[in-house]
Amino acid sequence: TNMGDKKSRQIISRARRTNPNAIIAAVGCYSQMAPKEVSEIPGVDVVLGTRNKGDVVYYVNKAKDEGKAQVHVQPVLQNKKFEDLKIEDYQDKTRAFLKIQDGCNRFYNTLCKGISLLKGSRKGISGS
Repeated sequence: TNMGDKKSRQIISRARRTNPNAIIAAVGCYSQMAPKEVSEIPGVDVVLGTRNKGDVVYYVNKAKDEGKAQVHVQPVLQNKKFEDLKIEDYQDKTRAFLKIQDGCNRFYNTLCKGISLLKGSRKGISGS
């Protein structure tokens, strides 16, 4: 939504003001829908869409080492495989977040239409 995009831009600007030497990564739906727009926000060093979230550290390090922005957003229709994000460590926590599905196959309302456009068709972990 426009309000969500605006808040994302504000958070990016605040992060840059708070720590001008930080490598800032914009990851998720806003980046998926408008990668060029997001990459042009002053201070953004890494732009990843709704895929490659598990590679964010790699791209942050690459941006730091190469001194240039990293923009890696795949077209949604190429997202055929579920991106399994492993839980490596959750010390001092009683719960961990577990991702079980991406995308949506329903087009009943604006939210589902948006999810389908941003994340593609439903993909999930197998029930083995």
